[in-house]
This record gives sequence, C-alpha cells and structure tokens, in this order.
Amino acid sequence: MNRFKPDQDVKEAFWPIVTDATSAKKAVEIPMALAGVGSLFNALAATFGWMGFELSGGLLVAMLLGLAAFGLSRMSRTAAVSYLLLAIVDVVVLATTRSYATGGAAIFLLFPIKAVRGTFAYHRIRGTRIAKKNVILNQLLAIVYGVLFEIPVFFILGMVPPQWAGLLFLVPFILSYTLTFCGKMPLSKSTSVETEPPVGESNPSLLA
Repeated sequence: MNRFKPDQDVKEAFWPIVTDATSAKKAVEIPMALAGVGSLFNALAATFGWMGFELSGGLLVAMLLGLAAFGLSRMSRTAAVSYLLLAIVDVVVLATTRSYATGGAAIFLLFPIKAVRGTFAYHRIRGTRIAKKNVILNQLLAIVYGVLFEIPVFFILGMVPPQWAGLLFLVPFILSYTLTFCGKMPLSKSTSVETEPPVGESNPSLLA
C-alpha cells in the first residue's frame, strides 16, 4: 500500500525527477492546467473588469496563455519557454505595481520552469532535436503570413473601439506564428527532427 509522504509529494509537485517519456509528460501536466486556468481567468477578468483588468490587455494575455496550454499539450518546447517568459514578465509587473504579491508570483515561476524541464527532457529522451533551418524558415513564413493577415485588419481598425485596436492588430501575427509552427500553413516545416532511436524507458541521468 502506498503511503502518503508530504515532503516527497511536495517535491514531486514542484521539482519532479524526470527519467523517461512518461515522467516528462507528467511533469508538464500541472503547468499545462495552470496555463489553461490562467487563460480562462484573464478572459473573464478582462471581460467583466475584475481587479482593474483592461479589456485588450487581459484578452491578449488570455490568448497567449491559451496558446501556451495548447502547445504544452503537444509537448512543445517553444510553448514552455514562452510560458516561462510570460511568467517572468508577470513577476516583474507585480514587483513594480503590487510588491506584496511578488513572493507568491516568484514561487509560481517553478511551474513554467517545470514545463521547460519536462518538454526538453521529453524530446531528448525521444531522440529529437530542433531543426534550426526549419525554425528560421518558419519565422520568415510567419512574418509573411502575419502581414497578409493584417491586410483586412487595416480596413476594420477604424470601426472598433480604441481599446480593441491593439489586440486586433496583434491577433493576425499570433495566429500566423501558431499555425506556422504547428505545420498548418503552406511551406511550413517541422521544427523537430529525429537524430537517433528513442532511448530506453529509464535513464536516471536525465534532469534528475
């Protein structure tokens, strides 16, 4: 019978030992759920004006967190790093506006870091690496598609409230980057390539 071990369970929640693909996926579960919950909260707070949230800014953060949660569900390293950067920005903002909440936000950084550890370990175990040429190609394609997506936006910017203008301007680029790096746009390439057969199901040396 498994016994409840508070110290071990807390350590596993914040800093798990990643030894195989299964434990790498498990390490990403909580960060993915938090990103999803954060996306929903920001959307609701922006819509109803809770806690002084601005409409366009709150919806933008909600969209970015939603994309991060979606990317983490696919074990995306880009999504994990983006989630970490968003969390760092959040800590900096809180430090300058609500210093009393900085400590809690700093502790929260452990979850995005956990997502980064899990996704990178997963691809290392699976024997995949980042294809730099494909990343550069997708970056260029995303910019081109973003500019093309912006064309209809310019015709409707004057018809929307000013607080929506900034969000409306960013949405095409966010969509173009997401769709391009997910391989859903013409000419886009996979950014992960296999370099060797997957290693065994147990490898204690990986990010323990």
